[in-house]
Amino acid sequence: MSSPVRARLLSALAASIEDLGWEKTTTAEVVRRAKTSKRSFYQAFSSREEAFCALYEHEAAALQAALLAALAQHQDPHARVDAGLAAYVEHFQARPRLLREMLLGPLHLGAQGVGLRRRNQQAFVALLSHEMVRGGLSAEQAPLLARVFVGGANDMLLEAVEDPERPQLDTMKEKLRLAFSALSPQR
Repeated sequence: MSSPVRARLLSALAASIEDLGWEKTTTAEVVRRAKTSKRSFYQAFSSREEAFCALYEHEAAALQAALLAALAQHQDPHARVDAGLAAYVEHFQARPRLLREMLLGPLHLGAQGVGLRRRNQQAFVALLSHEMVRGGLSAEQAPLLARVFVGGANDMLLEAVEDPERPQLDTMKEKLRLAFSALSPQR
């Protein structure tokens, strides 16, 4: 399957989820938005669920890239934390309904979805743990505190977007900064 067609399908899936939600997003709707055929869809993905998993991976990679780009602009650990938190929240502010579905969707996919979510959570924990060690936290404590922070941040984000029509993300950066400060003694 050609990469441009796959990219169009993922973009169409994201747009459909943003507009209709995961439950109402159908393969036919994704194909219509991508201006391609069902055959092309099924050449790229074996199912709607597989497409969702690919979109989840794509979004997680995009978020991680945004975080790394924000972190790369600073040397000071405090400035790096602030830049990382800003990039994190800005990523979700751009598409809050998609965020909601990305947080909840894997849970509806059974073991495959839970594994997908866990792998991506572990990647974010590793990134944050690295930053915490860089900021002076012990290598033993950092992974534990990073895991607590990532789990708490996901819960806070889910609460902020529970009503997809009225997301409450405007104060999220400050709430996350406060939570990070509480967990990270060097802050």
